[in-house]
Amino acid sequence: MFATHFKPNKVRFRKERGKRIVETAGYRSAKFQIEELMAAGKRLTDFRKGQYDFPEGTQVDEKFSDPTRSPNFDMADASAILRDVRRNIKRRKKDEDKPGITNDSSDNASKSDGSDKEPNGEHPDGNRPATKAGV
Repeated sequence: MFATHFKPNKVRFRKERGKRIVETAGYRSAKFQIEELMAAGKRLTDFRKGQYDFPEGTQVDEKFSDPTRSPNFDMADASAILRDVRRNIKRRKKDEDKPGITNDSSDNASKSDGSDKEPNGEHPDGNRPATKAGV
């Protein structure tokens, strides 16, 4: 049946069931609402400050450069850097554990002949056996 101005359709009311989500009673004063908004703003400001690399008030060296923020940085490069750092840390810990060996400025990773072999003949990754250079 069609509804017209003279004869509208009947409206069926349904019974409300279940829990109401909206508060129907209670008063929240303007002071309370303002305090809640100010607290929310403080939480937002703290969250945004936490997104920076350094806390507020920290002196950052002008020469500081984060390679991950360069436009052509690849995450594969990041994993290679992480692997090299872990290898160097492991190597330094190994050298500290050996008696009579001191860590000097000449690191095994920066040899003049360009080979990346460990002094004991093992490959730094530990996965492949080291080969002699030029063979």
